Amino acid sequence: MKHNIKKTVKEKMNVAEEPDSPEEISEMLEKMSPEMIEALKEQLAAMEAADEQAGNAGVPD
Repeated sequence: MKHNIKKTVKEKMNVAEEPDSPEEISEMLEKMSPEMIEALKEQLAAMEAADEQAGNAGVPD
């Protein structure tokens, strides 16, 4: 089931245009299901952990 959620999130978040403002990001989040939001949180946590291990904590890409 977890794999299906990740696949769905990937498909739903694969949009042609990127949000230009915080309001647009908020609108995108409102359209997401709780499962999609949880998968996004897991992905963000993994990215933060990878940054910390690489010594890039707090440094934007």
